[in-house]
Amino acid sequence: MSNPPAKKSVMPEAEVAIDLAMVRGLIATQAPQWAHEEISYLATGWDNEVYRLGDSLLIRLPRRQMGRGSASKSAVGFRNWQRTPGWILA
Repeated sequence: MSNPPAKKSVMPEAEVAIDLAMVRGLIATQAPQWAHEEISYLATGWDNEVYRLGDSLLIRLPRRQMGRGSASKSAVGFRNWQRTPGWILA
């Protein structure tokens, strides 16, 4: 007897289009002290996208309205887990 196939979860569409140009713009206007750092895409999650800022910082941006609350609630754990200062721009 076999189990029925598991239902596939489909990641919801992003409500906010995030790209490298947008992230660079946010850094330039909101944190110009880090504008000289290299920025690179790292990952997309269910509610957020993560970018690396230089060698030791992360930028976590909500890609859906629902992700705004979860990003704020998990900010401390996220920073500790990565062992680097975390960034949340909402």
